[in-house]
Amino acid sequence: SVVEPCVWIMGATKIGKDCRIKFGSVITDSFIGNNVLVDGGRIEKSSVRDFAEIGYTAQLKRTYFGERSKMLHHGYLGDAKVGQHVNIGAGVITANYDGSKKHETTIEDYAFIGTNACLVAPIVVSEGAMIAAGSTVTGKDEIPPWSLVIARPEFHVSRTKRIRWDENGWHVEQKEVPQ
Repeated sequence: SVVEPCVWIMGATKIGKDCRIKFGSVITDSFIGNNVLVDGGRIEKSSVRDFAEIGYTAQLKRTYFGERSKMLHHGYLGDAKVGQHVNIGAGVITANYDGSKKHETTIEDYAFIGTNACLVAPIVVSEGAMIAAGSTVTGKDEIPPWSLVIARPEFHVSRTKRIRWDENGWHVEQKEVPQ
């Protein structure tokens, strides 16, 4: 394995064979399998399995990350179990804390999580399911295997009201806006 300069490896961490831990990575109390790429990611109390890829500013905390799964860009997975061959897009997060306790997210094999998706735990993303970019999905929603889930708020433009701030505070103005 190759560990580049400016990498922090702390606690009870084990790194397998033929890995590449790139500049700026931080790994604490974690297991890193064989042939894993960590490219500036932060991994804490997690297990990253063989041939997985963790990219720049991606963060795993108390997460099992399956073989050949990828999270190549900024994002956060906490208290998650990720299967094999899963793709996690840029900006994906697990909202795992409800103010009093942590909840688990499960992402099954071959799932695809689109850019800027928010997975509100507890939740299970079934095998092969695709979550569309920008979706917020809660544990109340059933995600069937091999399905496409699009969960975005409806787009709305108000043509009659404008909110503005001045030295006297917030104001709502009734104003005709050109169509």
